[in-house]
Amino acid sequence: MPVSLNLKMDLLNFIVMENKIQLWSAPAVSAETYNDITVAVNHSDISNLTDQQKNQIIAAFQAGAYDMATGYTWNKAMVKLKELLGSLGGDFISDMLQRNDINDFSSIENVLSDIDAILLSEKLGILSSEGAMQLRHAKEQLSFYFSTQAEEQSAQLGPIHALAIIADSVKHILSIE
Repeated sequence: MPVSLNLKMDLLNFIVMENKIQLWSAPAVSAETYNDITVAVNHSDISNLTDQQKNQIIAAFQAGAYDMATGYTWNKAMVKLKELLGSLGGDFISDMLQRNDINDFSSIENVLSDIDAILLSEKLGILSSEGAMQLRHAKEQLSFYFSTQAEEQSAQLGPIHALAIIADSVKHILSIE
């Protein structure tokens, strides 16, 4: 099904200013560095994390359950990002990723990997290059720390890396309305 011209304009978020058309760019994110789990989590928009969810992430982190806190936050961020991409339509995503297995009837949350979602979001300007790079790095860290290899090496996700993953998930995805 072809995408209408109006929809394409909406998808690319064109902004008409002073008779000039400019491509929409990724939203500016706070340059603030989160050195505290409470500050980082509370920076999330209420539409993405409820107060109860924020409190549970903070409690898990403070109890030393860094894998639980980061895993939950990461999953919430990826679901949000994939829902946003899904609103663009499966055919559009299929064209952008050159994947014939995706169409308007596809469940985007199920057919896109986290890395695909990050890459596509960067291409579309939803994420800045810096944000996409930080999220790809977070995904690599999570994949390692949740792997058998990490278990065999007795490698554990510590508070510094966990806070960075949570902060990047909030900063680049969950803080956006």
